[in-house]
Amino acid sequence: MPDMVTGFTFAALFDPDTPVLVDGIGFVASILTLVAFAQKVMLPMRIAAIAANVFFIAYGVMGPYPPVLALHLILLPLNVVRLIQLLRSRSGAAGNAEGETAGLVLLPAAIGVCQAEPGDLS
Repeated sequence: MPDMVTGFTFAALFDPDTPVLVDGIGFVASILTLVAFAQKVMLPMRIAAIAANVFFIAYGVMGPYPPVLALHLILLPLNVVRLIQLLRSRSGAAGNAEGETAGLVLLPAAIGVCQAEPGDLS
């Protein structure tokens, strides 16, 4: 039954023709993308990126927003393949005490490269 003041119903939230649902999915996808960009470690970054791809695909279909849909239909399998590669490399490599393997932590590796002396390749 609709609210007499606003006309709001919970059923409207799940109606694809209602902008509230479409916009909500878009906001969730955007937040998941922000979460992915904020990660310092590759594994949670890939997981958040895959979740964002799924939500952006739903957003692109319901919108309809063909460029968003096309982009995330391409990015989803790419992120899944990279996640599988990451998991395989973790299981095959000896990690440090925190369970991370070389190259999986993004920021310290980048800082180390920036602080290297010229000619120092070790």
